[in-house]
Formats: sequence, structure tokens, C-alpha cells
Amino acid sequence: MIYQEDQLIRLGGVTLPGLVKKLEIKCAAAIDEVEVEGSAVKPKQAVGYEDAKVTIELIIDATANETALQKLTRINNLFKASGQLVPVPLTLVCSEAAAIGLSTVLFKDFSHSRTNKSDQYAAKLELWEYIPMPVTATVSSSGSAGGAAPDLTEDYRSYLDSSRGGAPKIEDKTASSPIFDPGR
Repeated sequence: MIYQEDQLIRLGGVTLPGLVKKLEIKCAAAIDEVEVEGSAVKPKQAVGYEDAKVTIELIIDATANETALQKLTRINNLFKASGQLVPVPLTLVCSEAAAIGLSTVLFKDFSHSRTNKSDQYAAKLELWEYIPMPVTATVSSSGSAGGAAPDLTEDYRSYLDSSRGGAPKIEDKTASSPIFDPGR
């Protein structure tokens, strides 16, 4: 079997170590099937595209500078760094991903295995396309972001606008409270 030894794949600014055994990018359309009563045929309707999925299989060997376990640790730190609670978007740089306009991914899955007879590891990375959801703020007719609900009654509006008092002002924070204080 011939491996692509000179191909570089960068993920999150880190060049993936090892030999690329397989690189697969899967793109799919999102299609809904509609069930029509009395019809044996289910009409299909295109509704968009699913996120692309990238699978990378690597063969990892030790080199003069780094052990195979150190290389696995480097990949694992991309998957989940110390203290990281949720996956973070990473930049993917390789010619196949660039050809389809894929540049930002989430690291979905990481697995590796080793046979007993070798210090060579097989690693498999699964990446999913990351498309951030745009968040926009709207300004209500009152001019404030978010604004109050437009269906508030006039009585409730006047209640909100009136002075309803405040917290008591305590000048001496060490003063005894009106409740029995056994320490005083």
C-alpha cells in the first residue's frame, strides 16, 4: 500500500503527524420525504445541505524527535485541551477541503489503536463542518434592544415607572439589628 507521505494537513494551526492513509470528505443534500395519504410514492423536497464530514486516517510512528505517544497527545490536545469543556472551531487546511470551500470544522471524534506486535498506531479523526449561526439584535420601537413586551397594560407600565422604594441604607454596618443579637 502506498501512503501520501508528503501531504500536509493542518488542523488548528498544527500539522497532523504521521502518514495519511485515507482522507474522505462527505457532502450531502438534506432532503425530506413527504408522506401523502393514499399515495404509494413519497414526494421528495430538497431543504438544504447537511454539514460536510471529514474523516482522516493516519499511521503514526515514532521519529527521532518525537515518540508515537507524544504525537497522539498532540492530536488529542486538538480534540480536547486541558480544561476545555466544549469543542472549539478549528481551521482545516488541506487542498481537498479548500477545493470545496471547507475551512472551519469541529473535531467530532478521535480514536486510535495499536497492535501488540508494533509500536505503530492507527489514528482516525472525524471532523464536522462548522457554520456559525449569526446572532442579530433587534431594536424595539421604544429604542432599547430587546425592549419590553408591547402588550403591557397601562397600569403595569405605570407600576414599572413609579418609585417603588429601595434597599435600606445602613450607615453603620456593625450596628445591632432590631432582632435579638446575642453577641452584643
